[in-house]
This record gives sequence, C-alpha cells and structure tokens, in this order.
Amino acid sequence: MPVIYKEVPEALLEVDSQSPRQETPDDVETTRRPATLHLARVAVAILGLMVFTGVAVNYGHSQHTEVDPEVNALLQSGISMKSGKGNIADEPHDSEAAKLSPLKGEGGKGHKYVIKPMPTSPAPVATKHIDFYFEIGCPVCQVLLSGVMKTVASTYADSVNVDFRPWGNSFYGMASCSSDDAPKPESTVNPDPRYTPTARYCWSGKCGAEAPTKDPDCFTGPMICQHGPKACDLQGYALCGKKALGDDWKKVLEFMSCLEEGHKKAGQYKFPTGSIGFIVKDCCKKGGLDLATIDTCVKGDELTQLTMAEAGSTPKHRLVPYVVVDGEVLHGIGATPNMLITAIESTTPAVGPAAARRLTVI
Repeated sequence: MPVIYKEVPEALLEVDSQSPRQETPDDVETTRRPATLHLARVAVAILGLMVFTGVAVNYGHSQHTEVDPEVNALLQSGISMKSGKGNIADEPHDSEAAKLSPLKGEGGKGHKYVIKPMPTSPAPVATKHIDFYFEIGCPVCQVLLSGVMKTVASTYADSVNVDFRPWGNSFYGMASCSSDDAPKPESTVNPDPRYTPTARYCWSGKCGAEAPTKDPDCFTGPMICQHGPKACDLQGYALCGKKALGDDWKKVLEFMSCLEEGHKKAGQYKFPTGSIGFIVKDCCKKGGLDLATIDTCVKGDELTQLTMAEAGSTPKHRLVPYVVVDGEVLHGIGATPNMLITAIESTTPAVGPAAARRLTVI
C-alpha cells in the first residue's frame, strides 16, 4: 500500500484515488481527512483574523463587529474538525464543546458564526468657548470674519461655541476722559476725530469689564466709534441681529460678515443716501432675520440696554482683533489668523474651570 502524507493536496489525492488499486475505508479516511482538516483550519484562521481586527463581511459590506463571546472563547481554545462534523479537539460530535461550535454541520455544510454589530459612539469633542470681539469698519476684523471664522464654521462647528461682540474700540465720551488731551495726530487719523486711544483706554478703565464699579457717567455721553458714525449705526443693527438670532452663531457670523462687507463697499462711495438701509436689508435676508423686528429693536429702548451691556462687558485691549482662547491671549492673531485653528485643535487643558473658558477675539 502506498504511503499518503497528510500534507498532500486534495487535487493530488483525487488523482491517486483513480488508480486501479482498490482503496480500503482506512485509506479513504486517511486521504480525505487532511483536506477537511486543512479547510477547517483555514476557516478558523479567517474567523480568528476577523475577531482580531474587529471587522467582518456582512452582505458584501465591511463593518465594525462584535463577535459573540461564546465564539470568541472557542476560537481561543484551539478547535479542530474531522470530516466536517464539527468535532472539537477530537471530542464526540454531541459533546458540550461541539454543541457550542461556530463551525458545525455534515460534510462541511451549515458552517456559521454569530456576528453582532458593535455599538459605535462619537469621539469625545472638547468644546471651546469663543467670544469674538470686533468692530464694524475694522479691515482686519473683516478679514478674520470672512476667512478663518468661516473655516471654523465649516470645519469646527461642533467643537466651539462662539459669541460675537461688536463693541470693539468704541466708547462713550465722558468729561473725565476727554479726547482734548490726546496728542496730535491721534485725533485726526480716524473717521471720527473724537476717537483717540487715550480717551478709549481711560473710558475702558472706568466703565469696561475690569472696572470694579462703573462710573456714573459711563453711558451718558455720546457714543464714539473708531470708524465713524456709520459704523455706530451698523453696530446697533449688529447687536439687535445678534439678540434675534440667539445661539445660532453660524447665522450670526453670516450677518456680521455681511455688515462688515457692506460698510466697506458703501465707504468706497462715501456712503450714498440710503446705503445703511440697503446694507441692513441685504444682511437680514442673508442671515434669515426679519427686517421689521430688527428695525424695531434699533429704534427703541432695547438697543440702549443692549449697547450698555455690551460696552460694560468688553475687556481692556490695545488692538482689534484680540483673541483669547480658554484664558490664553493669542498675540498677533491679525497677522497670523491660523493661530485660531491651532488653538481650537489644541488638547492642552483649559485654564480655570470649564464654565470660565473663553475664546475671545476683540
């Protein structure tokens, strides 16, 4: 009788089986067993790989899966098969191990494994709080609003909260912070000659966010905006629009960007008659705001209260834009806007309690 090794491929065994010599039952079992064992081991190896990688093919699609614990236990115990009958570690077919086998059936048929979809959960996202202090008419503020802030809205909307603060470098005139003391040419380089950094710093110290108590005259004088009366007009609409839009900061961004762009274009033609109304109408449409509601706010006492609250909560600063990310100032944000993206992506622990973390652009 010829000797047939277990490693002989099944195709060669089939050729050998066609020889004139009559095979005995022992020969058949000897020749067929290696092929069956080989297929079983391949199946177990594939299933083991699927358990290791956590991926299985389900109806032709790759998806993350969770293997049944019983199946995984069997895979770890070293199962083997004879004749496709699900025998495990050469135990009888009706043994406890065989009953739990994920690979069982006559002649290799009916093999199955139990796959359950793995529950997925979104990756944790650290929310950063943003205050964007700016002012209407500021060219660098406009660049940030229409550039890096649009990127933040499209890419990091779920990672940040943004509060737009349009008071910027504005202040109220008051006798104790007179612009008359400002050296020339400070009082002549801005659209409103009453505006000087000296007067603004003085007012902010007495009336801004850091003032322990507000001076009685903080909000009684005329409002002075660095970029002139038209900027003050649009600032009022910015405050009313912000209130109307509430927490939808992406719509607020659209509205503020529109006001900035409108001020720039109208300023190129020295603000023709009716230009402010045209700008506001266009921006309300883009921001999804009701024009009548915004007009009512601007022309009533509501705007006075909104302006005082905004002015009194603006911190002292030297330039706009001015950025603070979770308590840390980003110096030079105007020249390097992408500093904001770096700050948002940073995983460095915030300074102070979570409720106090702010990203501030002034």
